[in-house]
Amino acid sequence: MVNSYPGSGVIPMIDYSFQVLDSVWENTKWQLVYDLDNLTIQYRILSDATIRTLDFSTFDFNCDSGTKLLELGDDPAVGANWKDYSTALNITLINTVCSVSSFVNSILGAEADDIAVYPESASCLISIIPVEPDREGIHVYPNPTSGYIFIECDDLQSVEILNQMGQLVYTGNASAINIESLPAGIYFVRLRKNKSNFVHKVIKE
Repeated sequence: MVNSYPGSGVIPMIDYSFQVLDSVWENTKWQLVYDLDNLTIQYRILSDATIRTLDFSTFDFNCDSGTKLLELGDDPAVGANWKDYSTALNITLINTVCSVSSFVNSILGAEADDIAVYPESASCLISIIPVEPDREGIHVYPNPTSGYIFIECDDLQSVEILNQMGQLVYTGNASAINIESLPAGIYFVRLRKNKSNFVHKVIKE
């Protein structure tokens, strides 16, 4: 993180950030600069000093659009360079990195396959829409809670509870769910009713 910046008119902030990275990196495979104001990531790799840009304002984050992979050496502006994600591709990537880096292999080697399938544990939240209980006939209570969640919903088909990382921590169709063992934090209760999803935010104390 850059703690000081000489200011505009001296050198562009992105260029300055890369200069800082040049002064501290030790042949790492890539350098990343996050530009939160403009929703971009600037990066370059060891074998090519060209600065590439990922512009997140152009991304489609709809759950139905699927997950894509990009080789860091490829131009992110070329749509054909983005490949459909698969567990097999992820396993190949991690095993390749482990095979060329003894340091990485010493850390990940024994758990490479488990790490490769980790993305499968995440679930995409389509939206967080406040539901009007009187209109939809849905009640989730108490909130906050330290133990049980109770659900009142006619024609309830299924219940899923996800943490803030999008990981599924419960699935079923019970109307009383004990979440006492879950860590304190924010959770999302996704209810399936009449082929529609309704999401409630619940705070676990």
